[in-house]
Amino acid sequence: MSSRSAQTLHLESSEYARYLQKLRFIHDGEEITLTDPYSFSDSWTDDVNSWPEVTFGDIYTYLIDSPGMYTKEAMKAYKSLEAWRNISFVETIYMLNCQLPVCVLKCRVKPSQRVTEKPMNHG
Repeated sequence: MSSRSAQTLHLESSEYARYLQKLRFIHDGEEITLTDPYSFSDSWTDDVNSWPEVTFGDIYTYLIDSPGMYTKEAMKAYKSLEAWRNISFVETIYMLNCQLPVCVLKCRVKPSQRVTEKPMNHG
């Protein structure tokens, strides 16, 4: 990826490096690098029926086996995580038309302390 998308410019270098690492994975012994999801503008759908099946185990594996701030201990106590406490602030979730075998989700999130403010976009 030669240039940063506008949505990643606020990330510090270590956060941006972790973001880029999340776009790389091994599938059937081959390293795959996904296109930056922020480079797509009209390929998103909010049709939940088009989503692939996702289990808690899938989410756990993604969070624990890839670079990030989550630990096995945090996942065991997932109800104590800040994100769990703020789940009611998540608005519509969109899926990027899949680059199989991976799908990317994004959503709008209301700021938890300022519910009257405009929602933020997260992907």
